[in-house]
Amino acid sequence: MGAASRRTHDSGLTSALDASGLPIPLIAVALVAASAVLLGTEIPGSAYTLAAAGSFAIYLLDRAWPFSPEDAANRPERATWHGDHRWYRFPALILAIGLSLWALLQLPRAVWLFAAALTVLAGLHAVPLGGRRLKASAWLKPSLVAAAWAAGAVLIVPFATGGEITRAVVLLLAVRGLTVAANVVLTDLADSEGDAAAGLTSLATRSGERAVRSLASALIIAGAVLCLAQFVRSGNVLWSVEALGLVLYLAVVQRRAALPEPIVLDLLVAWPAVTWLVSRL
Repeated sequence: MGAASRRTHDSGLTSALDASGLPIPLIAVALVAASAVLLGTEIPGSAYTLAAAGSFAIYLLDRAWPFSPEDAANRPERATWHGDHRWYRFPALILAIGLSLWALLQLPRAVWLFAAALTVLAGLHAVPLGGRRLKASAWLKPSLVAAAWAAGAVLIVPFATGGEITRAVVLLLAVRGLTVAANVVLTDLADSEGDAAAGLTSLATRSGERAVRSLASALIIAGAVLCLAQFVRSGNVLWSVEALGLVLYLAVVQRRAALPEPIVLDLLVAWPAVTWLVSRL
């Protein structure tokens, strides 16, 4: 039985959270905060504002504006919510852009260039170019989304502090990229029917549920192995906390007959919030 046919309807709360995009800035802040503690540094509050507002703006452009016709089949609750809350989309986008610009003015110029490059990278998969979105490619979509989230969550730390790109930075980039890529391909399982109807080719529409779960599991395991290797090398227990989160994610992928709603999968990516909390104990 396909994932799309087993999908449950979102509750009113999860539908509102998904459509509004409000969990997105919280997830971004969690990832950046964990990156800072894993890399052993502090970053200014404006860097967190930039991460939250920038990710929120990209989400709104991708999902709240009419660039995603597949949502008519995949996420009808989202379309209904935006139809009932027409006042929300434009002010939310203006606020996100305004906060992003304010935060940039507080940060070093290196962050400006980084933010510009990241905006282009994040927007490439969503905005139509010549009538076709890059998210129509099975491999480009997870690659671009993973690269954008990993870069935004990790590289902002050295850029905001004038630090170096160390081995730990590169390793953390890989961990975040692997985790987000796994999340994207799993979420596409629930959306495979609508994606196919809209002419989008995802790994789910091409390969089916078993192959997608296997690929996601391999990506998650690779991320956990990298975390454990860094834990052994550095002795920093926070890397083992990161690995634990990935093990729990793997258990969800392997043990559940039906995957959770996509918004729950997104929240699993925010496990690094636990890493940050442990660092404060």
